[in-house]
Amino acid sequence: MFTPADKKFLKDNFATKNDLKRFATKDDLKNDLASMEKRMDTKFATKDDLTSMEKRMDKKFASKDDLIIALKDQKEQILDAVDGKLAKQKEEIVREVGEFIADTVVPIFDKHDRRLTRVEKKLDLPFFAD
Repeated sequence: MFTPADKKFLKDNFATKNDLKRFATKDDLKNDLASMEKRMDTKFATKDDLTSMEKRMDKKFASKDDLIIALKDQKEQILDAVDGKLAKQKEEIVREVGEFIADTVVPIFDKHDRRLTRVEKKLDLPFFAD
């Protein structure tokens, strides 16, 4: 005869029917295996998948020739911009040099010419032709 202590011992050491329900049956494993195989087929890339991905990547990035053309265009734009700035600076330099000559050098030449004229008059020398 089972005593309550025996019953407790069996419950603690052996699985009950409810305990075994959480484990998979043979049919569960077959169904899960089939669904796992389907998922595995879609998880890995095929050769076609890789070639199509390569084609998409080729379209996504620029080629060496594209980069060379872009750099040449950029170089031309930079040179045009620099030429424009240099032309402005050249005009500014020419204007400033012209002002310097008019303000500084021309008065010195005029003063020098007046001195020569005075010396020529004092020494009775013939005048230089203009």
